[in-house]
Amino acid sequence: MKEKKELITRSSYKIKKKDFIPISYDLPFKRIFGCKKNIDFATNMLETLFKLSKDSLNGSTITNSIVLDRRTINDRKFELDIVIKSPNEKVFIIEMQKFYDPNAEIKNLMYIFGLQSNSLQPGEKYSNINPTALINFVKNSSMHKGNKLIKRYFITEEDDPKDRILENLFTILIIDVDSDRDINYNGDMSEFESWRRLIGAETYEEAKEVADKSNNPLIKEALKEAVKFMDNDYVQDYSSHEKLLRNQLEDVKIEAETKGRNEEKLEIAKMLLKNTKSTLEEISLCTGLSIEELEKIKSNLD
Repeated sequence: MKEKKELITRSSYKIKKKDFIPISYDLPFKRIFGCKKNIDFATNMLETLFKLSKDSLNGSTITNSIVLDRRTINDRKFELDIVIKSPNEKVFIIEMQKFYDPNAEIKNLMYIFGLQSNSLQPGEKYSNINPTALINFVKNSSMHKGNKLIKRYFITEEDDPKDRILENLFTILIIDVDSDRDINYNGDMSEFESWRRLIGAETYEEAKEVADKSNNPLIKEALKEAVKFMDNDYVQDYSSHEKLLRNQLEDVKIEAETKGRNEEKLEIAKMLLKNTKSTLEEISLCTGLSIEELEKIKSNLD
């Protein structure tokens, strides 16, 4: 009996330390928020996000819920987005974006309008369209940066943002879950802030710290459920491919950003060489370019 207990302990340690898959990855995110058995996690997260009263979303259904087993995962027979309909017919679309770019924004609008259009029967009044909120959890976003962790978007009048079109029918939320962002939601460790940090956690230690500090028991249950799910070899295999893809995309992003910064440095150096009496040493300090690089730029200008 003692040996069995020690094996379990070592196995748990391995899962948590070595094979932890961030909840922001496809499968853990879908498992926690998009499976019927875990509807309480999704509704609690939405209640805290929209500041709804506790249990107000009881009776909601996940319209595209599936069982994430070996077959469906290996065959890739599942959608990553999560669609939830509340008892009062409001629709919530939840997505985790690996990288948020202009294509994602176009997709958001097309998705909302397509879903709303398909919900109507032929001849049915447009006023019967279900109000829809699309919630994008985002990591590695280069767009819409700022100090706000949660940004809400509507169609507004150019000079009067309070003058909105179809405000009650749709809204888009972009939620930054980068784990290195040290900005609290509303200035405190609120229940939604716990969800945001749990989703953004990159390691088990970070996720466990969030769960330990949270007063929401569902946060702890969600982490426990995620770790148990990660113990499956087919989940590990799928997520290994996803990790490789993410690393490749991150390399491309870094390369593009580096190229952009280098081009910007060159333009600044050219401007200083042309229009100022600054020494090469001073320009080098300003731009980070070497004296040799600056001499080559100067000779080309001459």
